[in-house]
Parts: sequence; C-alpha cells; structure tokens
Amino acid sequence: MAYRTTAAAKADLFALFRYGVENFGVAKADAYFSDLLDALDLVSDAPGVGVARPELDPPCRVLFHRLHAIYYGVESDGGVLILRVLHATRDWRRHL
Repeated sequence: MAYRTTAAAKADLFALFRYGVENFGVAKADAYFSDLLDALDLVSDAPGVGVARPELDPPCRVLFHRLHAIYYGVESDGGVLILRVLHATRDWRRHL
C-alpha cells in the first residue's frame, strides 16, 4: 500500500536530501535517500514494524533508519501517513 506524507515530512525529506548533497555529494546523498525511501516503503508494507508511541501527540509509531527517525501514523483504512522524518538527535518533542 502506498504511503502519504504531511507537508512537514515532505519538507524534512527535501532538507535531508539537500543537506546530503551539500555535505557528501550527489552520489552519497542519492544512495542514502534511496535507502530511506526503501524504509518508507517497508513502513507502508508492514505498518507494525515501528515501535508504537501512544504517549506522543499525535499517537504514532517510529522506525529508526540509520541516522533518522520516521514518525508515522496508521490510518483507519490501514494506510500510512508519514508525519516527520527527523535526525535521530533532534528533539522530537519540538517537531511533532
């Protein structure tokens, strides 16, 4: 099943790729971003793969992929909404 992304998650992904290009070059940024997109596909195909975080607002699940945390919700129809994609060291309390 396909996933949807919030505007904030789209901005996160764009910023992540731009940072990768500026700091590591196009080839490495492409490789990292491709792996991250594979992780988003995994979340979409197996929504239970991430750790449930019911205490967060909104309640969601999180999957860590290398240096990033993918915050997502499972919708009533079984679809996945990607809420944010944050560097693992960022304060998620400020960004969710």
